Amino acid sequence: MFEKNATATYEDALEFICDKTLKDVESLAKNDDPKKMIAKTIIAAERLGTMKELAAFAYGKTEGEVHLDVERLTLKKRLLESLKSAERGE
Repeated sequence: MFEKNATATYEDALEFICDKTLKDVESLAKNDDPKKMIAKTIIAAERLGTMKELAAFAYGKTEGEVHLDVERLTLKKRLLESLKSAERGE
């Protein structure tokens, strides 16, 4: 996304970080090997921290602001997905 769109908004950056985080969590949930799970968790945490730092720098925000905004968006997406699952009867 960032490579193709040099005018990405702050909301676009948050969306990207949130989607990547949710994909990482989903990937971790499917892993049965504890050693791989630990390694992937460390990599995902480092990547998330780096993305938040870059977004803060690029958009003139603090890392705390970016962190809270990503957490809010992630919670909102997870809640909406849970509601959709409940409606489908899953």
